[in-house]
Amino acid sequence: IIQELEIERVHNSLKNNLGKNEFFIEQIFLSFENKKKEQVLKRIKNLNDQIKKGADFLSVAKQFSDSYSGKKGQIGWMTETDLELDIYNKIKEMKIDDISEPIEGDKGYYLIRIKLKRIIGEEIINKVSLFRINLIENNEKNISQLKEINNCSKLEEFSKSYGTSESGSLGSINYSELPKNLQQEIRKLEKNEISNEVETNSGNFRLMICDIEKIKPTIPSKFKIEEILVSKKLDTISRQYLSELRARSVIDVKI
Repeated sequence: IIQELEIERVHNSLKNNLGKNEFFIEQIFLSFENKKKEQVLKRIKNLNDQIKKGADFLSVAKQFSDSYSGKKGQIGWMTETDLELDIYNKIKEMKIDDISEPIEGDKGYYLIRIKLKRIIGEEIINKVSLFRINLIENNEKNISQLKEINNCSKLEEFSKSYGTSESGSLGSINYSELPKNLQQEIRKLEKNEISNEVETNSGNFRLMICDIEKIKPTIPSKFKIEEILVSKKLDTISRQYLSELRARSVIDVKI
């Protein structure tokens, strides 16, 4: 049974968060609980040094991070209102894949990596039409000419003389199906703007957006919210039930 107040709370939360920043966060969290702040700071600085020397962030998080809301390492999407004000102020200007210096929170120290960021309610890219070009000669003159091109028709003409045979139109593509590094590069571009070189499976190319289709996300209806909450509760109940069954089960070994 889902109470009306619970549905109303979720619905109001979604409306109130429109226009706010949201971050997909990975983090290492070291709690102050039963420890001196100086010891915790020293420890997290040591972990930060290991990461700067090449240690994998998530591997370090899984091994050394304290649990945060039942999670270690990949925390997921968090709105600016979910974060402590000091932490939000430190990470709001960070770029994708940046890792923060140790940040002191109310309950411990954090190292935070931003994997994705967005504005809640902002238009979402649905489809893009792309043209890619790989220069035959990657010299200063060709790059300078390339940067002056301001639409895909001119880029196509330019590519006939200066681009490799792999250059050409990629047609209309679902944005969600693109590799993450291409998604990040496309988010930086305006229509008819040429990108820097981007690594793809076929080599390094520069991209131009010929056309872009965006959709405006909508707040789910209260009926839809109720369906989602019911589904989550049923999932929780089923996992608890299976856990109880395993705890009560008896293994009968016969020789």
